[in-house]
Amino acid sequence: MYCPKCKCEFVGWTGKCPTDGTLLVEVSPPPDKPAHAAVPYETLVDLIREKNGSCEIELRTTEVGRERKMSFPYRGHGFAWAKKMVGEINGIAVDLHIDEIGKNKDWGFPYQGYGFAWEKQMRGWVGGHEINLSATEVAHEKKHLFPDRGHGYSWAGELAGDCGKLIRANMKTIEVGRDRNWFFFYFGFGYAWIGRATLVLSLADRQAGE
Repeated sequence: MYCPKCKCEFVGWTGKCPTDGTLLVEVSPPPDKPAHAAVPYETLVDLIREKNGSCEIELRTTEVGRERKMSFPYRGHGFAWAKKMVGEINGIAVDLHIDEIGKNKDWGFPYQGYGFAWEKQMRGWVGGHEINLSATEVAHEKKHLFPDRGHGYSWAGELAGDCGKLIRANMKTIEVGRDRNWFFFYFGFGYAWIGRATLVLSLADRQAGE
């Protein structure tokens, strides 16, 4: 668990931060400043114009978040999400971090538990300029193994948002990371997350004219 105020991690804690009393959250707060040097916003806009109003950037996940829970009688729920994604175009760095996780769980007879988690909101930087994305499409899958282990998989198939006033952003998943494990007979845990994605940046005035 993380404190959004002091940005410290508290393993095994729940409730409030022992330092400042702030309510703890499940995801680490995204950095307040970009990790790489910023470029002028006009440079980013000009790059998109040079590519006929739209450019693609391939992103890969460098950090994955995981969590698992168990519920009575024998249902296991595994959750995973892309915690950090990075990319680059023409020397301009892209850094994305998870900002909010979507979660759900389901079960099947008699002991199959399915946990689902996806990248609900991501935030970060493109050339030092803030970008915000929200999930517009979510995929869910359910699998099971003998005797009663259920494995749930979920990920954001598409996210959309903006980077400043002039740039619109759309991200589509092109590769999904998966894993599964189990614990003592009936507890099955399935994990899925965005492995790779394509981020498309386009000019807002171009979209309005289409």
